[in-house]
Amino acid sequence: MHGSKRYNNPEQLTETVNVQIGPIKCFREMNTPTSKSLDCFYNIIKTKQWFDSYDYVIVGSFSNILKNNQQWTTWDIDMVVTGPDDSNLKEIKEVLLELTRVAIIECGFYLDLYYVSSDVEFNESRFSKYPYNSAISMKHDYENRVNMFMLVNDWKDGIIKELMTGTPTEIIVDRFAEMYVIPKTLSISTGVYKDGKNCNRWLKGKEVYDGLWERYINFPSVKQIERMIHGYIYEKPIEVKRYYKNR
Repeated sequence: MHGSKRYNNPEQLTETVNVQIGPIKCFREMNTPTSKSLDCFYNIIKTKQWFDSYDYVIVGSFSNILKNNQQWTTWDIDMVVTGPDDSNLKEIKEVLLELTRVAIIECGFYLDLYYVSSDVEFNESRFSKYPYNSAISMKHDYENRVNMFMLVNDWKDGIIKELMTGTPTEIIVDRFAEMYVIPKTLSISTGVYKDGKNCNRWLKGKEVYDGLWERYINFPSVKQIERMIHGYIYEKPIEVKRYYKNR
């Protein structure tokens, strides 16, 4: 490992496209997200009547931007919405739709969004060959529900240990790729479409409510692992309410 790298070209990028995520459609200029993009988003969603009923966790590389540690270009914000259960599918769908609409239409950035119930367990994937981690349960109280997303970052520590001991990179990728599975997520779309082309590789899943899709997700991806092998880092996930409370 060559140490942490810095990103020397952090200017905002734009593209003008037809965008569709589920039923949300628009033709507009889309931007790589910045902290100001999140400010725009937060100032709108905090006024919604359902805002206090859910937690909003930023995962992936946008956390680096909020920590002033951007290391590569990211075109979206990855966000997990959590709540006590998934009994009210109608409201969950409405929340996901509105969050997506605000991000795309009002704030001009892509939002990769899904809902996870707080009673879901993050387990080692069936594909895993590496016994680093035991099952991590999300509890119903706020702190544990949010902190669960912090705990699953121990795969990053495992990769660093392997690099320091000289383990070949191909073995590291094989050991860590998709070692966790989130068995149940909910989202409002089977894909993100730009000018009619699906730009992601989500599993289609099954429709559990009108316009609401259930699927599982495996992580970390090969892309995430290869970035770490080449000296890049991912900052820890950030809970949105806590982030703005502590500013």
